[in-house]
Amino acid sequence: TPPPILSRCYQELSNGMLGFNQALKLADIPFPFPYAQLLAVVLVVYFCTVPVYVCVFTDSLILTPIACYMLTVGILSLNLTAQELENPFGDDVNDLPLIDGHERFLDTLFDNYHTTVPADQRAVTELSQLGLLMRFDRQRETSPLSRTNQPPGGGPNLAAMMQATAEGLDRR
Repeated sequence: TPPPILSRCYQELSNGMLGFNQALKLADIPFPFPYAQLLAVVLVVYFCTVPVYVCVFTDSLILTPIACYMLTVGILSLNLTAQELENPFGDDVNDLPLIDGHERFLDTLFDNYHTTVPADQRAVTELSQLGLLMRFDRQRETSPLSRTNQPPGGGPNLAAMMQATAEGLDRR
């Protein structure tokens, strides 16, 4: 395997382990209990004082209950959303589907592991003619692609490259 491809594999494995460790850190470190209790007390005080303040600042019989409802429901929904985001892992409806994601990851690994390379010479030649087969030669002098003729425009001659690839495969 060429070094750039192998180093990319190690880089992706490292990124996966980094993501796993970040998720593990999030799952292992709980939200501080005293902070959660203080937040609950502050919310109770807020819910008790908001109607008084809204009634004092608005003298309307229609606007006061609507403003009280909107303010308290808004803060309560923010608190409930924060509680759901505290631990995104679990079996609740709003939690991340870890088992489904893990099964899809394993299916992808299984499919990639059991993919076969065509052993038929004709299939290899057809893939190379379609441009789907790439050859990595360590020494350019021995590469059959380096002996191709260049057309007058300066770019590589596609027919000559395909012929050189087929000749190189026949020698194997």
